[in-house]
Amino acid sequence: MRGHRRRLPQENQSRSLTREKEGGYLILKFFRTFGLVTWAVAAAWAQGGYSGPAILSRNGQSPGRSNGDPLRFRVFGVMSGFYSTGMTPIATDKDGNAFDDKITGATAGFGGYGVHSGRRSTTGVNYSGAYQLYSRRNYYNGLNQNLTVNHEHQLSPKWAMGAGVAATQMSNVLGTQSRSPIIDSPFAPQFNPYNELFDNRLYTVSSQVGASYQHSPRLTFTMAGGTFLTTRQSRSLASSRGFSANGQITYALDRRTQTGVAYSYGTFYFPRGFGKTDINSWMGQFGRVLSRRWVASLGAGLYRAESQRVQTVQIDPAVAAIIGLGSSVQVAHNINNGLSIEAALSGRYGRAGLTFGYTRGIMPGNGVLLTSRQDLAYASASLTGTKRWNVGLFSSYGKLTQVFDGFTSGGQFASYGGGAGFNYRLFSIVHFNANADFRKVQLERNQASPLLARNRFIVSAGLAFSPGDMPLHIW
Repeated sequence: MRGHRRRLPQENQSRSLTREKEGGYLILKFFRTFGLVTWAVAAAWAQGGYSGPAILSRNGQSPGRSNGDPLRFRVFGVMSGFYSTGMTPIATDKDGNAFDDKITGATAGFGGYGVHSGRRSTTGVNYSGAYQLYSRRNYYNGLNQNLTVNHEHQLSPKWAMGAGVAATQMSNVLGTQSRSPIIDSPFAPQFNPYNELFDNRLYTVSSQVGASYQHSPRLTFTMAGGTFLTTRQSRSLASSRGFSANGQITYALDRRTQTGVAYSYGTFYFPRGFGKTDINSWMGQFGRVLSRRWVASLGAGLYRAESQRVQTVQIDPAVAAIIGLGSSVQVAHNINNGLSIEAALSGRYGRAGLTFGYTRGIMPGNGVLLTSRQDLAYASASLTGTKRWNVGLFSSYGKLTQVFDGFTSGGQFASYGGGAGFNYRLFSIVHFNANADFRKVQLERNQASPLLARNRFIVSAGLAFSPGDMPLHIW
């Protein structure tokens, strides 16, 4: 009897490990077929702007989940037609004006999402890819892809770790809109295409690795770090690279309330001599479960951004006449101090979910503006009504304010709008889906008349094909 008791836990553990290995093999096989994983593991940390680690609840949901609920793994294909306005490449017409194209086209897409849970680990994946073919202006044609992978593992009763990777390939910015709102997961933050002004090819990869130690039922220590890279194909726009590290101490006042402090250090630089920026951020945080349905979090603190770059300066006319040069270069060192904020409110009502949030922090800009302060407010709602349909709404307002001189002296970029998505299972594996997104973008210099303004609209409708009794989730 004693021997039997000793062998039983080993047998259970062996079976559990076998199931985890099988699940991991299926996930790996999927990404070999569809994903960007072959190049995504090379880099890390998000460019969506950093305002400090979150507490108690994130601003969105982890990959493979809908309204916080884990989703059964499933794949899908989609074919649709679309109409878009406000498309703007890095080019001008014969009169020297920027393009403002209105074009129809067709899309063929594929993807998959879901969560695999083991005895001590959870892996969420979300991949979507679509090739877009335009009726004219074939330089817009191309593949838009987005991948997010998030893995969490309980090492021991006190130690846990997590790692995530996110990768995005865009042949044009407008083609990535009319999708999901800005979502955030602890270890694989998303790139935000709404900050981009031009329909330029872009590649971004980010990842992060972190660990937490629960010292007591109330006290937890968390640490994380990673890197990121964003490459814009046009040499007229600035690309960026960087890495970050942060630590957080969280203390639970009771079962529904947490408080904490966080510190982070990040650095990013712009290739081709556009300089670098170092950021130190300190933040106090508070989170509370307001009720069975609502969770809120709030963080506020200070950041210090230091920039170094080479600037061209005019030489005194008397000296210029002697040496024969009208200008020279010097290293400029600038400092900007400001307030960082992170606030989120999320609610659950059965199959419906609501999310509201606001963040303020420093980010590498959008290729036109360099180091910038980002203010971002967003809201989203989703509802799975029956086994046949679901619907989602989202809106956001974002503003980038350049804090150090870049291509322009000063400068602001604003983007605001919203959209909706609808999915209905017609029969068997055939689904109907429709999406619409309107966004107004505007680039200004010193709050004067806009340098460039666009009303960007895209609407699409088509058929999706996926096995399963439930409609495909929207986000």
